[in-house]
Amino acid sequence: MEKSTCLHGIYLLLSILLVTLFIGCDSNKKIEKGNIEGISQNIQNCEEVYPFKEGLALVCQNGKYGFISKKGEMVIPCQYEDALFFSDGIAIVCQEGKYGAINKIGEMIIPFQYDYSLKTLDCLVILNQNGGYELVDSQRSAGVFSFNNSGIASFSEGLAKIFSDGNYGFIDTKGNRVIACQYADAGTFADGLAIVKQNGKCELIDKKGDLVLSSQYDFPYLNYSEGLIHIIQEGKYGFMNTKGNVVISCQYDNALSFTDGLARVCMDGKYGFINTKGRLIIPYQYDAVGMFSNDLAVVVQNGKYGFINTQGENVIPCKYELATDFSEGLAVVKLNGKYGYVDEEGNDTFLKANSDELEYSAIDNAITNLSSERYDLVSCNGKYGIYDKDKTQILPLYYDMIWNTIEDGNNDFFIVELDGKKGVVLKMGTTLIPIEFDNNDYSDGIYHGFFEVEQNGKLGLFDKNGNNIVPCQYDNVQLNQTGYPFGIFVVRQDDKYGCVVNGEERIPCNYYSVIVTENYIITSLDGELNPRRAMDISNKHQVYDNGYRISEDGYSIDDEITRNMDDEYFSSDDNLTNRLLQKEKEIRSAVDELTRLEESPSLSANEILKIQLLKQTIVRNYDEALDIAKQSGDKDLAREYERRRDKTVRALQMLKR
Repeated sequence: MEKSTCLHGIYLLLSILLVTLFIGCDSNKKIEKGNIEGISQNIQNCEEVYPFKEGLALVCQNGKYGFISKKGEMVIPCQYEDALFFSDGIAIVCQEGKYGAINKIGEMIIPFQYDYSLKTLDCLVILNQNGGYELVDSQRSAGVFSFNNSGIASFSEGLAKIFSDGNYGFIDTKGNRVIACQYADAGTFADGLAIVKQNGKCELIDKKGDLVLSSQYDFPYLNYSEGLIHIIQEGKYGFMNTKGNVVISCQYDNALSFTDGLARVCMDGKYGFINTKGRLIIPYQYDAVGMFSNDLAVVVQNGKYGFINTQGENVIPCKYELATDFSEGLAVVKLNGKYGYVDEEGNDTFLKANSDELEYSAIDNAITNLSSERYDLVSCNGKYGIYDKDKTQILPLYYDMIWNTIEDGNNDFFIVELDGKKGVVLKMGTTLIPIEFDNNDYSDGIYHGFFEVEQNGKLGLFDKNGNNIVPCQYDNVQLNQTGYPFGIFVVRQDDKYGCVVNGEERIPCNYYSVIVTENYIITSLDGELNPRRAMDISNKHQVYDNGYRISEDGYSIDDEITRNMDDEYFSSDDNLTNRLLQKEKEIRSAVDELTRLEESPSLSANEILKIQLLKQTIVRNYDEALDIAKQSGDKDLAREYERRRDKTVRALQMLKR
């Protein structure tokens, strides 16, 4: 059946793909507890399943379509060549190539005599054999009116958009053209208003067709929700209200509709959510997102689908191959090539007898100890998860590797790897740091409780709240104890230093050195300290363009000095170039001077500044020596210099002064 196949293919695409990312379900009815098991048993032989509507769900078995209840009972057998959702108590079905309609007990209420049909929200629209439309009202009286037309959309608030003679207008459920076909484009009505386009302008009209608002902005979408309308300016998206006032400035790469007070927004290819005031509530970390329904929204991360709540917590892990938004307490999901349902507590219809046995077998036989008193790393079939000592699942057997468990008394963090990328997740798979970095390290000692991330050879930092406090774009990030407790970080890029303050580059990487003291951030262009370039940050009432206050009373530095410097150096017999020997000499000289100053019981202000300069000099020379070693073509030599440089950097970071 060519027409049937075409209709159902389009229907499948819309209900499974587009619904997932852009279309929200219109019903919030909850599924009764315990029904998930009954549904699970009765859909195992179904090739396709669809969202529940009005208590029934469309399913396909052996190429035929029927309907199941929330108890899993096949209330209408799979006997139709094609079918659509129930709406207003009726469903469109196809038999022997002709379309008609049935009620919820399977009784035919409209004969199978039409070539094609479309169910709308308020009435049934039938495309008859002559290419025209017939409307059937809620009383099922056939042929309320018939007319030839190029197109008709679903009814909303008693009006439907129609397309005729190259323009759009609106009809009511009796077929009366209440608004003439005069618009270049039009949306559907909501709150008594509809968006239309006319003469190159976007406008709001009421149900009489009267102009309510004409806007200077372009509307990327013709529908709006919760009183807010998308606008676009210079390629960026924002929102205005129905009075024409901009309430959220144009700043996002993309933005979609508000539901439950949150809107999906996109920045640099990642999606998050904002509230109606424009505040970012859920960070940009997802590849795609759906709309919230019953406080849950489908999200896509690393090619897998799961669900988050309005607080951004991952309540159903991203483990499915596909998922729709929730409808009547259930969402359609796909796992291992098969369709099923998941409820709002994360219980799904995929039979668990074999998988549970496999998981517990993995716990008994394949535990890898994490040196943790609370958790075990479990592997099975090449995938890793986390279980506690009571064999309760903490993270599913989903990740390619789990590298570290960090327990700090407030939250427990897990550094995970998936498809060659690393990130950080919390319990139940809630993402803290996106799994998109080449490396992710953590240490209370070396990184002072921050996560250092690396991507394409560049470094950045995240804090334990998941905030990206230093963008991942620098060659080096220094965690100086005079600065980092206040959000101040010295960074290096292309052999020049700058300063990032609370996630923003406040001092560009243009300087030979940048030093953070108790009251100053000092820069140097030529390697010598220049007081005239010192930026005073001691006045708590002043915030300079290139400076930032550290503390009101200064910051006491009195911890024990820790040294872990590498004292092994290559001899002249190693056939190094004069350039490399010169770098070694400069490193040794700086280390000797640094050691002398560190051993001094008291230091002047200038000597404290000199310590900072010596640290940067050592790192700079090691970087230059590494470049020379790489140019020599000796891979072993280059690896050794890289090891020594990294070890030295860590040691310098631990020095107190």
